[in-house]
Amino acid sequence: MNLGVMTKAPDDVLDYDIDYSLWLPPQDRIASVDAALQDASPNCTISIRQSQYADRSAKIWLAGGAAGDTATVAVTINTNAGRTKEACFRIRVRECS
Repeated sequence: MNLGVMTKAPDDVLDYDIDYSLWLPPQDRIASVDAALQDASPNCTISIRQSQYADRSAKIWLAGGAAGDTATVAVTINTNAGRTKEACFRIRVRECS
């Protein structure tokens, strides 16, 4: 599941929410979440601060980065019923203008 491109400024510490409710059957719930940076630009300083989840959504906190940094954030959930689903979005760091 590709969620598109998000942007942040270098000093931002922001949370990005992923809603899995349209994908999950009504009775299933998220049991764990893992987030990783992939395909990062050279010397990328974006960091994943924290990953959280609720019954049907995940929240990923990102910090840092320098103007021009890019990376793909891959978020993988596992559910109580044994399902695994990966969602990805691209993050770009831009200076405020």
